[in-house]
Amino acid sequence: MELFSVLRPKIPAQSSFAQALLESTPDAVFLIQEGRITQCNDATMRLYGYAREAIIGKGPDFFSTDVQPCGTPSAALVPLYLEKALKNGYHRFTWTNRDSAGKTLPLLVTLIATMVDGIPSVLVNAQDHSKTDAMIRDISRVLAELAEGNLTSEAERAFEPEYEVIRTSLNSAIRSMRQLIESVSESVVAIRTGSGEIAQASEDLARRTESNAASLEETAAAITLMNGRLKATADAGNRTVQQATGAISTVSAGRDTAEKAVRAMDSVAEGAKGIDSVIEGLDKIAFQTRVLAMNAAVEAGRAGEAGRGFAVVADLVSALAMRSEEEAARAREQLTTTQADILQAVGMVQNVDKALENISVDVAGVHALLEQMTVDNHAQAQSIGEISTAIGSMDHATQQNAAMVEETSAAARTLSSEVNILADQASRFKTGNRPSRSSTRVFDRAHQKGPQFAMH
Repeated sequence: MELFSVLRPKIPAQSSFAQALLESTPDAVFLIQEGRITQCNDATMRLYGYAREAIIGKGPDFFSTDVQPCGTPSAALVPLYLEKALKNGYHRFTWTNRDSAGKTLPLLVTLIATMVDGIPSVLVNAQDHSKTDAMIRDISRVLAELAEGNLTSEAERAFEPEYEVIRTSLNSAIRSMRQLIESVSESVVAIRTGSGEIAQASEDLARRTESNAASLEETAAAITLMNGRLKATADAGNRTVQQATGAISTVSAGRDTAEKAVRAMDSVAEGAKGIDSVIEGLDKIAFQTRVLAMNAAVEAGRAGEAGRGFAVVADLVSALAMRSEEEAARAREQLTTTQADILQAVGMVQNVDKALENISVDVAGVHALLEQMTVDNHAQAQSIGEISTAIGSMDHATQQNAAMVEETSAAARTLSSEVNILADQASRFKTGNRPSRSSTRVFDRAHQKGPQFAMH
């Protein structure tokens, strides 16, 4: 090969003890010089199932499969790998060969550039990787199925003792993952149910909270109106109390006036009695005057012609006396009528005084009641104010509760969405002990048909 001739000056000679090493190693070792196999150990014959004579003189691609697992033809890779070995001193890679029976042999090949008998050579060490390859294929199969979400597949075939820990660890990890996914799936169902119940409870609570908020708002408006009316009633009561106080003063003044009128009429009655005495005295004087006039007339008659003028005067005096008696009688009659009227007026004024007294008592009672009503109205207005403040606090708290309920509802919906995502992720794995993806979807659709609500 040209590569050997090009690199001949660059490769130092190696020790001759390599021959003993070639015969004792369990790996197939053969020497390539100028593109041909010139030497091989017994392990090479055992590996490929050929006699030494059938191996010597063959090219390095004699045992190779047409195409390597990477998809590249073996003929294209042989010179490339030899070049790397000669350039770097060695090159190690995986390779597939066939034995004499046509069985594919997975190998770990190491190419070592060396000098043997002054000839640039490549020492080939081919280690049988059939068991290792089977182990890798088994692991690859399990990992491939694991990548597809199948957690029921395990590495069942035993590995080489030094690799058995890998198999048991892999299987243990898969079992743990399967148990984890099953537990997650069960938890997803429980969480989905719980989130649905939370969402339903949040909806019911939101409805009740909204209803309570509306009721509180109406109650607050009614109490505010009632408070205004109570204040107006209290103000009206205050004005009524003031008017009642004025009425009491007016009634008291009326009673004072009535008492003065009674006293005045009593004075008039007493004066009328004095007038009656005067009239009686005048009546007596008129009677005596008339008697004297009669006596004077008698004396004038005795005097004859000389006493005629005196008789005329006596007649006139008598007439005046009679008229005085008549006028005195009329005056007495009028005074008696006046006295009766005065007594009747006094009785009426006394009745008025009693009526005013009763009115005063009643007005005082009304005044006391109005004062008590005013006090009660003020107390009620104060209580209504406190109730209004308390309802305002309750309304504020209800609004906060409504906001919290809305946040809880949103959190429940978010949790439900996250649980569905988690369920979708968990449904990708096949554990052999959980619902299929389709049944999970059916449950999801049924869950999504549940009640939805929004807080306003």
